[in-house]
Amino acid sequence: SGATIKDSVFYGDVSAGEARNQNYGVYIHGQDPTVLRNQAYHLNGNQQYGIYLDNVGTNVVVRDNLLFNNSDTGLVVIAGSFEASGNVAFNNNRGFYYDDNNGAVVAHVHDDIAFGNTTGFELRGAADYANLSAHDNGTGFYVPSGTLSGAVRDITSWRNTTGISWNSGTLQGARVYGNFGTGLYLGYGAWYVTGVIAYDNYTGIHSQGYHSDNTLANSLVYDNRDRGVLLENVQTSNGTLFFTNNTVMELAADALQIAGNSKNVQLRNNILWAGGSGHYAINVASSAQTGFGSDYNLIYATNRAKFGFWQSDFAALADWRYELGFDTHSLST
Repeated sequence: SGATIKDSVFYGDVSAGEARNQNYGVYIHGQDPTVLRNQAYHLNGNQQYGIYLDNVGTNVVVRDNLLFNNSDTGLVVIAGSFEASGNVAFNNNRGFYYDDNNGAVVAHVHDDIAFGNTTGFELRGAADYANLSAHDNGTGFYVPSGTLSGAVRDITSWRNTTGISWNSGTLQGARVYGNFGTGLYLGYGAWYVTGVIAYDNYTGIHSQGYHSDNTLANSLVYDNRDRGVLLENVQTSNGTLFFTNNTVMELAADALQIAGNSKNVQLRNNILWAGGSGHYAINVASSAQTGFGSDYNLIYATNRAKFGFWQSDFAALADWRYELGFDTHSLST
């Protein structure tokens, strides 16, 4: 109990066989350790873990460690409460796995960096996660369904294939840019996502959340390659998607696409702007009309883009409002 491990190097040589490949650089099960400024890695191939802290108590400190070339995870922390910061993980299958499994004392994780991993961060439990950065990973951040009761805020994810894969819980503030696929992917459900800035991705935000009420609000999406926001097969199980107070500006793509068998999409107080021939500010597939509602928005279509699509093209708000009854209090130019 209360051990301190600091300023050490732990490595395994995979080519040296079982005696020296070290599946774990460090494995700790004792209570309340302090782990500072260590390195944990593998040579000549990868083995499983760098540093693994398993149910280690409620007064755990993990700072400024370097973790790389591990075939499973660079750093695993599973504890009742902990403080982790300043750690760097690269060239692992998963850079970081954090789980605060006891919300009585909230864990704090901040200012870690993950790059070159298959998944940069996997975040779970009741912790407060802030100011984390992920770049050049397969997926920068991953939150599985039903696993996060805390909050994630002010994270940054760039040059990944997927910036963030989010499936439950609260995300408050994220910058996702330059990802070679989707900036923010939203799956499963029961999430509240606000304050996202998504730009220079292939798709800014892509939701396939199908369960429970979900909210995407107060976000800014612009200058993405293929589309701003794609809502695909959302709410097919139950619940409503509240798309509120967002600004989406795509001058060479659709601003908002609602596709597949989506249901119960509610648009309120958004600014939606599309530009260019063949593009739409609001594009609703014929199979995605059930439960759709829209009002109190500012909607722009410029440079030969069209206002909307609903079974056919709508060039202007007046026609959309008159024929469909949507956006009776919205404005458009």
